[in-house]
Amino acid sequence: MNNDEIMTELLKTAWDNDILVQIDNTLSPYTPSVSNSVTRRILINSNWHIHRQLAYHLAHELHHVFNHDSNILYFTPTKHGIEGEANYAAIERLVPLYFRDVEPEDVSSERFMNDLAIGNNMRDAVENEIRYYYNQE
Repeated sequence: MNNDEIMTELLKTAWDNDILVQIDNTLSPYTPSVSNSVTRRILINSNWHIHRQLAYHLAHELHHVFNHDSNILYFTPTKHGIEGEANYAAIERLVPLYFRDVEPEDVSSERFMNDLAIGNNMRDAVENEIRYYYNQE
């Protein structure tokens, strides 16, 4: 599944769960996406300087809303704390979408990370989630 198809699936998930997603292309390329779990709103900066990362941002922000994380939260690529938890959850949500039609012998964690611009600091989480996904089938 390509980035646009993944974004469509994530937007459907938001819609089905009464989460409002606003996509804005007028923000600075360095303004991160943000969510507010109280209002169930997500703002995705479609002008983000790493456009391939937008599906990762949306999956990350969806986790904040589903998890009822407090306050207004901005995307950061860390492995720790509330933001790290959202990054792990984003990977859990993205792996089944990305690899839906990929045979096990064609799996590449490197391609997945490159296509979605997921940082090397999340490599272990990506590889573990891919292994888990294919062991469940």
